[in-house]
Amino acid sequence: MKFSYYKAPIKNTAPYREITLDEVYKVINGDYLKQVTDKVRGASRIEYRGTKGLTSEYKELKQTLLPCATFAGTFTKRQTANIKALSGLMCFDFDHIDNPEPLKDKLSKEESIQLIFTSPGGEGLKVVLTDPMECDTYEDQYKVLAQYFLKKYNLIADNTSDISRACFLCHDPKAWLRSKQPYFETLKDGRVIEMHPSGYPLDWAI
Repeated sequence: MKFSYYKAPIKNTAPYREITLDEVYKVINGDYLKQVTDKVRGASRIEYRGTKGLTSEYKELKQTLLPCATFAGTFTKRQTANIKALSGLMCFDFDHIDNPEPLKDKLSKEESIQLIFTSPGGEGLKVVLTDPMECDTYEDQYKVLAQYFLKKYNLIADNTSDISRACFLCHDPKAWLRSKQPYFETLKDGRVIEMHPSGYPLDWAI
């Protein structure tokens, strides 16, 4: 399950590399994005008229500072026509959640959900799940699942079902990952220990 990772800013549509859920979890769960996430969350939400329509300091910083991923697949360029391969994943964005933390535990009981993290604004959740592929198109499957989350959890999904849609990544020390793949490290005394993915550094995260 690999997908494309893009360095900031959002106008950068060329993928930097292909990554896995374990790797993106480490980016989110580690301290790599803590400083920029704090800056984004501390920005003003007051909108003003910019060169490209309504914007805000928060929106400008989010689009300028945060990396993103196309969880649905790998791309040569972040456009639907330039998809290389589907990942088998789908990403849902649920906004306007007063207290997102307790909801993570509820959603984690859904077997298809693989990754949950708090959105850049701190008042929503990003939910990555396995695509059940029960519909003819990605867009139709997205709409079916959006209705499922609405009926069962009263969560309203973002209505953008574009397969190349970018998902902003941000710091969340309480992010949840279903499968944390371990790796092994040999200590100086010869002992071999199992390590959590967050135990090794990433030099490409930001």
